[in-house]
Amino acid sequence: MEPYFLKKAFDLVYHTILLYKLKLYYFSPNSDLLLTSYLSNKKQQVKVGNVLSELMEIKLGVSQGSNLGPLLFLIYINDIAYSCPNLNIDLYADDSTLFKSNTELSKVESHLQSNIDCILKWCTYNNMALHPHKTKCMIIGSKQKLKINKHLKLKVNDNILENVSSQKVLGVYIDCNFCYTHIDFVCKNLNNKISLLKHILYFLTDEMKHMFYNAYLVSILDYCCTVWGKSNKNNINKVNSLQKSC
Repeated sequence: MEPYFLKKAFDLVYHTILLYKLKLYYFSPNSDLLLTSYLSNKKQQVKVGNVLSELMEIKLGVSQGSNLGPLLFLIYINDIAYSCPNLNIDLYADDSTLFKSNTELSKVESHLQSNIDCILKWCTYNNMALHPHKTKCMIIGSKQKLKINKHLKLKVNDNILENVSSQKVLGVYIDCNFCYTHIDFVCKNLNNKISLLKHILYFLTDEMKHMFYNAYLVSILDYCCTVWGKSNKNNINKVNSLQKSC
């Protein structure tokens, strides 16, 4: 498995390429005109102290704070999934994961490196860049199969990727043995919130206590519980115990 990150992804969206892709997706002529108008003739200026820079035309980037920006970015990177014939990828904006399953490490390594090379080529054509220092790789398997010290030797250009035993993927900690390291993270978060609740308990009405519980504890318990909620009984008991304590 290899989570990878695109560098400054939203800022590197090239407007000309984006508008070309919109036509390939058969957007209506009126939609094309609207989005062309939305992206074109934008200028920016920087002020340092009392000094203003010249107005410069913005040819790159989509606004992250807008409703339309993330959608345009997703359209822009959507075709990355077709950049390689045998690409196994889970896309989530600029944080995505490559994966390959095989009993032979050499085949996994060869497959993933081939995928990385394809993505690098796609990045070259689409004005994007991988972030080699944030991109990690990890071998997942049982403790018995991973007793021998094994590592993946993968590269992004000339940068050798770091092997990790645990990695946070979209807010959930995944470890190499699927021992649900995330549950320790959940328990730590719950403990912190319960400690805070103890300090302010006598200043809150019953209604406010319920609001605190729903906002600060249920949100932790619910987040991706379909992933970590199938852990062994001892792990689940830790979480249940803290919930009852609250």
